[in-house]
Amino acid sequence: MEQRRCKQQRVRGYLVACVVAVLLWTVASAQIRYSISEEVNEGTVVGNTAKDLGLDKSTLEDRKYRIVSDSQAPLFHVNGKDGILYVSRRIDREAVWKPPKSGNMNILVNVLDINDNAPVFSNDDYSVTLNENTPAGTTVIQVNATDLDDGSNGNVVYSLSNGMDQNILNLFDINQSTGEVIVKGSIDYEDKDTYEIEIEASDKGFAPLTTEKSVTINIIDMNDNTPEIEVTSFSSSIPEDSRPGTTVAHISVNDLDSGLNGKVICSLVEDVPFTLSPSLKDKMYSLVTKSPLDREKTSQYDLTITAKDTGQPPLSSEMVLMEKLFVL
Repeated sequence: MEQRRCKQQRVRGYLVACVVAVLLWTVASAQIRYSISEEVNEGTVVGNTAKDLGLDKSTLEDRKYRIVSDSQAPLFHVNGKDGILYVSRRIDREAVWKPPKSGNMNILVNVLDINDNAPVFSNDDYSVTLNENTPAGTTVIQVNATDLDDGSNGNVVYSLSNGMDQNILNLFDINQSTGEVIVKGSIDYEDKDTYEIEIEASDKGFAPLTTEKSVTINIIDMNDNTPEIEVTSFSSSIPEDSRPGTTVAHISVNDLDSGLNGKVICSLVEDVPFTLSPSLKDKMYSLVTKSPLDREKTSQYDLTITAKDTGQPPLSSEMVLMEKLFVL
């Protein structure tokens, strides 16, 4: 009977031990989480683990409540009597937490060009001089424009603006590839001495972008016009006793050129008792006597007038008075 009672007690003790073990396993596997700033002072309270785990602090010593750590200098320690968790030493978050593992990958991104840049001319202003009568096909000036885009978006072609006067388009042309402005027609200073040409530089994009630039062409006058002589009045007879300086005729001269090319000097070819005196009016002369006349010596004169400009080389013309001058 006694042996049987002892056996039952051992069974009950085993069951109690199992229950306690289960409870202890449950507690041991519980998780609690605290947050604390790095660099806090030693002895700072982190939390009450016994309370947060629902443990009776009076049993902690018997359970040998402690922190198990492989570190020789653990960051935390727990009071085995009340379960309060303390900071043991300085905490450096960067030293405690190792950086995550990482890897490298090269990514190649090709950026596709769009036509977002218009051509840009290399010069802000274009100006050139050109002699009149320059032969057709002569290059006047070459313009240049560049485009930062790639491929066809960056290829530049040149043209003359369609909005220009047709007369200018008849005189000048442009090489669409090189930007060379070329003489196309007959350039005459007397018609026009300055031309403003509008040049367009366009790229070859799907939606072409265009930039305009003005080119000034100043025409230089060449001595290509001979003086013209006109007799505006003439007395075919003159008295023998006429005093020197008596007016016989009025002469008008004109030269379409400008500057020295258009300045005209008139003279008489023959050695006669007459001279050409410049008038107060521009390009006007008076044919006057310069010495006494002698009818018995010479009764009539054939007069030839020469007009010569001061260009280099000079051009000249002559006029013979159709009517003879008779001395009365």
